[in-house]
Amino acid sequence: MSLHPWIILFDIDGTLLTVDRTFNRPLLRSIIDELYIDYHDMEKDPFSGRTDFDIISSFLVHHDNQEELYQEFKSLYLERLSEEIQEHHVLRHDYVDEALEYFSGPTFIRGLLTGNYPDAAVTKLRVANIHQEFSFGAFGEFHSDRNMLPQLALELIQDSLAVT
Repeated sequence: MSLHPWIILFDIDGTLLTVDRTFNRPLLRSIIDELYIDYHDMEKDPFSGRTDFDIISSFLVHHDNQEELYQEFKSLYLERLSEEIQEHHVLRHDYVDEALEYFSGPTFIRGLLTGNYPDAAVTKLRVANIHQEFSFGAFGEFHSDRNMLPQLALELIQDSLAVT
């Protein structure tokens, strides 16, 4: 039996960092309003543990989840997130550098397992001054159900390492 490296998966929101809800919710509300989306419950909706795909899709429930509207919302969200988020909007959690450094050796492969879109993940990590490399990622763009992301991560790593 051949040995292979340990696969270490990091979540972003709630693990490496937390984005202040006083930034994120108004950002989402402004896009909902700009696109004339009929969704009044956003301020009460729980986002924790959900994918970006699922969250944005839920806003479109009264619009038959139109693909064109979804893509427009996603595009505006990623653009505005990148332009507007500042370091003071993000709480970088304690011991992030130490954890990432510890798992940077040759016996580990670091990846991301997050409900974020890939571009949102990059933006949040950049603003939090987390610049370490991650070998791969299972992102919320790939499935609306966050609980499916670990299986996706497993498939990605099996394909890239040819391990079972």
